[in-house]
Amino acid sequence: MSRANAAEVSGSRGPTSEVVYIGRGALSSMIHERLVKAMGDRRAGEVFRETFDRFGDNDIETPQDLLDFSELLIRSGGLIQAVGRSLKVQALLRGAMER
Repeated sequence: MSRANAAEVSGSRGPTSEVVYIGRGALSSMIHERLVKAMGDRRAGEVFRETFDRFGDNDIETPQDLLDFSELLIRSGGLIQAVGRSLKVQALLRGAMER
């Protein structure tokens, strides 16, 4: 195999998956799964990461945390807002209180 062909073969494939940080806390994976269902892996990871940064690097452990996180999603508008509203209902059903 020539050097040119070897370079083409070795450079033709990048990583097949990206590592997605989905935050900390018992409810983080549930939030991420909802986002993935609505907008796919890549966009869900971006939205989660951006929202988690605005959330203040806190764990998402309690229904109240879920409610607070969902409120941030709702402020984003569009499809993200719809997911946020769904998560807000889940938080309220689990005992969170609107402030």
